[in-house]
Amino acid sequence: MFYVYFHYRVDTGECFYIGKGKNKRAFVSKRRNLFWCNIINKTDYKVVIAQYFEDEKDAFLFEIDMISRINPVANLTSGGEGVSNVKVSESTRMKHKEHSLRMWSNPDFRQKRTRELVDATKTPEAREKSSEIQKKFFNDKNNRIARAISCGGKPYIVYKNSEFYSEEISIIEFAREHGVPAPNICRCLKGKGKSAHGFTFKYKELL
Repeated sequence: MFYVYFHYRVDTGECFYIGKGKNKRAFVSKRRNLFWCNIINKTDYKVVIAQYFEDEKDAFLFEIDMISRINPVANLTSGGEGVSNVKVSESTRMKHKEHSLRMWSNPDFRQKRTRELVDATKTPEAREKSSEIQKKFFNDKNNRIARAISCGGKPYIVYKNSEFYSEEISIIEFAREHGVPAPNICRCLKGKGKSAHGFTFKYKELL
């Protein structure tokens, strides 16, 4: 299983890097570029798994699309590069890195390659494939809850008739299952509303 992940600065909340990985790659600080290292030397960072994929090519397409939209400062390329399960020596890795930096420092090459990679995500086939992947992913309740957790969702307690009803993490999930508008739940959690459809909501950390 592959995934696309985001790295956010804790101090500003800015997404400074987007990558494709598997296993623990999103949480590893080794083999990062100089720009990435300079940022984490100044601030902590938060990892968000944006989406999971069975096919590595689909993960690459999504990575390219996200980089083109957000343009993170620590991404030296437009994504879609590298292949899993291929082992290379450190010297070969350094040569590849130096070559890549030289190529991408050329404005003409960078513009041409970026246009090619971004265009690859705009074909009807790529858009249809991306839509299918997202629908399949979010049709799974466990994936929706995992997404809420990775995006910083906070546990909250639900009460009905002043009695404990359940402990939840995903606002969207509870809204879907109980027919309660998600904005109303948010208002209650923020203290701007008392109840919604007979339910009251409190963040667990505030109890």
